[in-house]
Amino acid sequence: MPVFNAVPFLTACLNSIENQSINDWELIAIDDYSTDSSWEILKSFEKKLPNQVQVFQNKKKGIIPALQLAYSKCQGEFITRMDADDLMEKTKLETLRNLLIKNGKGNVSTG
Repeated sequence: MPVFNAVPFLTACLNSIENQSINDWELIAIDDYSTDSSWEILKSFEKKLPNQVQVFQNKKKGIIPALQLAYSKCQGEFITRMDADDLMEKTKLETLRNLLIKNGKGNVSTG
């Protein structure tokens, strides 16, 4: 999840991820040179859920480098993208995963 100056939305976003109907997820959040306290909020969430959340500072400015860095850190079999100003429905990850399992390799599931 790329993050840039997302303080007004970030806590609600992170809570919606934490409250998913499944627990086997990881969040890779990349701070993209925020000038607000987004980094501190991310680090607090990482401290709260150290086995599920990892946060990093972007090495190059911009969403593409942020997504590339996040992808390089992923450990999971299924990957989805999240915006820092969005909310996940409680069953989003479960629904996306189940569709991919049902339809097999070579398919894409979006939310």
